[in-house]
Amino acid sequence: NNPRMTKAGKTTAASSYGPLLSSRRHLSRSNEKIVSNGQVTIINKVPYAAVHNDGGRAGRGHKTEIPKRTFIGPSETLNKQIKDMIVEDLDKLLKK
Repeated sequence: NNPRMTKAGKTTAASSYGPLLSSRRHLSRSNEKIVSNGQVTIINKVPYAAVHNDGGRAGRGHKTEIPKRTFIGPSETLNKQIKDMIVEDLDKLLKK
């Protein structure tokens, strides 16, 4: 993992942190789930969550470019895990 460097050749504060630029992981810990019939919806009410998830401009005058760092959304890994669980449960039901 290469540290981020400023134009002056120094490492940035963000380079010492992990994902989403925070040692406290406030953004990812703020995810909430809403369980309803046959589905689960993940939401995040933190005001800056959308710009971090989707990328875009932020700050005074929207001059700061925030790169996309998806932490909520479709996931091939999650879809595979769900599919594997369904297949496993169906196998158990069919063996009864």
